[in-house]
Amino acid sequence: MTPQEMKELDRWLAAFMKFHFIETSSGELQYIDKSSCKFVCLFNDWHPTTSIEQAMMCVEKLKGDNYRFIFKLFADINEAYVYKHDPCEYDATALTWHSGKEPLELAICLAIRKAVEK
Repeated sequence: MTPQEMKELDRWLAAFMKFHFIETSSGELQYIDKSSCKFVCLFNDWHPTTSIEQAMMCVEKLKGDNYRFIFKLFADINEAYVYKHDPCEYDATALTWHSGKEPLELAICLAIRKAVEK
C-alpha cells in the first residue's frame, strides 16, 4: 500500500469514527469527535494505519456496533478477522478478513474498511 493510499485510509477511518477537523484561530488543524465535541488529536497525528493504539480505537468503535475481532500474528503474516456478532447465531457469511505481510495495525484498518463497506 502506498503512503498516499494509507493517508486516504486514515481519512476514511476518521470519518468512520465520526471525527471532523477544524482550524483553530492559530491555524492549527485538529480532529474533534462530533458526538462529544472533544479534541481527539492534531490532524497530522491521526494515523491508525501506522499506530496500533489508534487502530484499536477504531476496533472499539466497531465493537460498539456489534462486530467482533480475531487477530492472528505469525512470523511472516498478520491476519485480522471481523464478523458481525449475533448472540443467537453465528453467521459465517458476515466474516471479513485481511491477511498480508502488512503490520497488524494496517491489517486491522483494512479489515475494518472491508467489514463496514460490505
